[in-house]
Amino acid sequence: MRYVAHPSAPLPDGRTDGPVADRRQGREVNGTMTDELTAKANAFAPNWGQSIFQSANEMMNHAIIRNRIEEVQAQAKVERDWWDKRRARIESDFMKELDGGAAVAKPTTPGEKGGSDEDAVIVEGGGPAVGAKGSTRKKKGKK
Repeated sequence: MRYVAHPSAPLPDGRTDGPVADRRQGREVNGTMTDELTAKANAFAPNWGQSIFQSANEMMNHAIIRNRIEEVQAQAKVERDWWDKRRARIESDFMKELDGGAAVAKPTTPGEKGGSDEDAVIVEGGGPAVGAKGSTRKKKGKK
């Protein structure tokens, strides 16, 4: 387990300055500024200070999301180009295989009866299903 010092606790060597104290001072300054801004906003209209911070948070989140969407769209374009090149390369390799091998068979339309005796599958009787009785395990009865 890691020991985390309390923000107001002194450093191990007894000093009260350093990164912990700097963060504490930063929070104090930030809190003071927030209080002053809220007070001035509420002077213009009641509860306006809260809506200012909410709107600012929404604008910041919107900017982050917009930037992320742009990154994803840019990456998608790059990946799409890569996949298109890969598909074209695979297709050309298949075509080379077909051209180099046996003659290319003419594709048939759904209405035609195509194929040949070479396409037929021969099924012989007497396979594992013949004479099989199923599972030899005994069924357990209820106790």
